[in-house]
Amino acid sequence: MYLKPAPGLQVPDVNRGGLLALEGREVEPSTYWQRRIDAGDVVVVDPAPTTSPAKPSGTPAAAKD
Repeated sequence: MYLKPAPGLQVPDVNRGGLLALEGREVEPSTYWQRRIDAGDVVVVDPAPTTSPAKPSGTPAAAKD
């Protein structure tokens, strides 16, 4: 599941040490993270799309001889 800290909060990231990054990250479900969700310390979000940017449209350049 993908978690982010609730607005205005800093949440310890027990798996990596330090704090859970503001942009969030994918975490393995555990009782620790479930307690953080239940307490309102973190929110479950859809992860940012990881697809590459769209290629420019148009016709490809003609091949040179």
